[in-house]
Amino acid sequence: MTLKDFLEKVDRQRFQEATGFSAQLVSRAKKEGVFPAHWFWKVRKFCADNGTQVPEHLFRGHPEAVKEEVQ
Repeated sequence: MTLKDFLEKVDRQRFQEATGFSAQLVSRAKKEGVFPAHWFWKVRKFCADNGTQVPEHLFRGHPEAVKEEVQ
């Protein structure tokens, strides 16, 4: 699952509202293909609240993180 896939699955607008991350910050993460590592706890709470698995591989610093530009 890519970051783009994750945002589509959880509804990007709902994600932004629940986490408080601005559209600009989410767009930047989407372009880079990874979430900033310090977002982990907010994303984890969002996932727990929405019955979604935490995509740990989408965080910068994770050994399986793929930092690539997503169009």
